[in-house]
Amino acid sequence: MIQLSTLDFSVILLYLIVFMGIGVWFGRKNKTGDDYFRATKTFPWYVIAFSIFATDMGSYAFITLAGLGYNHGMLFSHYQWFAGAAMITLTFFFLPLYLKSGIFTMPEFLSRRFGTSLGTTYSALTLFIYVIVEIPVLLLTSSIFLSEFLHVNPWLIMVSLAIFILIYVSLGGLKAVVYTDFLQTILIIAGGLWVCYTALSRPEVGGWSGLTDKLDPAMFDAFRSADDPNLPWTAICGGIMLGHLWYWMTNQTITQRMLGARSLAEGRMGILLSSVLKFFIPFIAMVPGMAALLIYGTQDMIGYGDTVFAKLIVDFIPTGVRGLIVITFFAAMMSSCDSILNSAATLFTFDFYKKFFNKNAQDKELIRAGQVAAVVIMALGLVFVSLYQNKESIYREFQNYYAYFSPPITAIFFAAVFSRKINMRGCFLALFVSVGGSILLDNINHGIVFLNDYNNTALVMFLVSVLLLKLGSISGKPVQPEQLEGTSYHWLRKQPDFGEEKMEHWWFNRWIWIGLYLVVLVWTSIRFGLFW
Repeated sequence: MIQLSTLDFSVILLYLIVFMGIGVWFGRKNKTGDDYFRATKTFPWYVIAFSIFATDMGSYAFITLAGLGYNHGMLFSHYQWFAGAAMITLTFFFLPLYLKSGIFTMPEFLSRRFGTSLGTTYSALTLFIYVIVEIPVLLLTSSIFLSEFLHVNPWLIMVSLAIFILIYVSLGGLKAVVYTDFLQTILIIAGGLWVCYTALSRPEVGGWSGLTDKLDPAMFDAFRSADDPNLPWTAICGGIMLGHLWYWMTNQTITQRMLGARSLAEGRMGILLSSVLKFFIPFIAMVPGMAALLIYGTQDMIGYGDTVFAKLIVDFIPTGVRGLIVITFFAAMMSSCDSILNSAATLFTFDFYKKFFNKNAQDKELIRAGQVAAVVIMALGLVFVSLYQNKESIYREFQNYYAYFSPPITAIFFAAVFSRKINMRGCFLALFVSVGGSILLDNINHGIVFLNDYNNTALVMFLVSVLLLKLGSISGKPVQPEQLEGTSYHWLRKQPDFGEEKMEHWWFNRWIWIGLYLVVLVWTSIRFGLFW
């Protein structure tokens, strides 16, 4: 039985028409490859902030974080709260360098610093991550959610979503993606707060005070012992932090928005505002799952916790409003998926098609190549959905996959920016040994308690990567001065305008936002178990 009324369907249809229209509008404005893929120097700070937030707040946030809240309380909030540390690092060191050098993609940055082979390898690895992690997770969580309302085959839902998103992204390019993200963020925050308020208002819960009184205090403890089987405190400074550094500083999907900033000041402002907004995610995604524990109990839940968010909507959101909430979810899913596809199309077009197939390709041909690449990547992503089906927690599963790649990639980018001696041979040694070692440790019975958690394994592999970068760089070609131009912090500091930052308004001052982030971080850490 369909759980949506005619009014719900009408609202959803209107949403789809409007956003498809936005794609057509921007598609008509795309005259060159730069317009389609980069939208260079056109994004103001608030668009960057909301686009980053919407891209990060994908369908997994509602589905998987609500499931984590239902099963573990606030434990996994660190994946949101501590992201700001990486984002602050980005604003101080990496973003000024990226913008000053005028790079197009993250693989291009590595190509300049270490050589074309490493840049191409990183581009291929990024596309691989899109195919086996990000696209499958987004499509699967979307089908889990929508299956509660439309009792049809989940694969039909996934294929239909894939086709719609492909048409939308192919029409509009990066501008369509970013500007609709701005609108979708408003829907995401409003819809998430609505569901959270509805869940807390249930008599079984009794508001926030009832939630804290009735649930086990351990559900509000986000800092667990080093031997905790779910998330030890050592993971915060291990795999979680490495994952943040990789995701926010080297991930093409995220950095592509920052590279389109009007200025360094606006780019920094957008990033720091987004870091503050991320503190809301556990409260609008995890808290409903915690409330569901009181509403349904553990014995009445069918399936695993990843279904709990949709169940709350089906049971307690009134007819006519459900359509708005479904749109909120759909907005979150689209924001993440269209961003990934646009980034994938950009990487394939410039790192493979133009480089190896047609060096003289004109703008129309480049856009066509990007559109074909998006179709292929989406199709491959559908194939790998089975990796995550019937898992206890989709969120933990894909974070585990991320932990295979984040240690060496993070080490390589830090070496590129801060070291003048690391060469390409050291990078390849660190990359292949670390990824191979992570996969091996995760799939064998090694008996080492500390390495039973993938976050701890990631920390060990990061240290191994740093060592291998140094050992591997002893041999091979020495780094040439021209390789450091536009890629090293040493070069950046020598630029005449280094340290200059045009601030049109007082709220552009990054120290205000960094201070706000630190205050909120300290408060949430103390409130949720740092000292108890």
